[in-house]
Amino acid sequence: DSANENLEKYCRDLIWNAATSLDVEIVMRLSSKFAHAYGLNKVFPQTSLVEFLLSSPKKMDTSRGSNCESDIRFDLIMTESAVRLCLSYLPVINQSKVLRKCLIDLERDSRASRDYDRHTLVL
Repeated sequence: DSANENLEKYCRDLIWNAATSLDVEIVMRLSSKFAHAYGLNKVFPQTSLVEFLLSSPKKMDTSRGSNCESDIRFDLIMTESAVRLCLSYLPVINQSKVLRKCLIDLERDSRASRDYDRHTLVL
């Protein structure tokens, strides 16, 4: 359904933009409320947040307003804690699916080809 796909894209963008400057728990609460209000899959917000957290950050990602000072992805210790929190809300099958997708995305991303610490975090 096209409307549902648009809502998922909007929710994903909301998560990715908010996660660069807000606390992960706040982003999870807000995105979960959004997903519930618009009838999206209940695991979609946590899955999208894990995808964001395990993606490779750029030094300055102006399209998303990201920078080194506010983007949690530059601190792998905080990122790991946030990922563990998000994964704890997902069923085991969804945990496996999102981690597999994140690993594939990292392997495709030329910026992340030598980010061995991030690869280790996903594994």
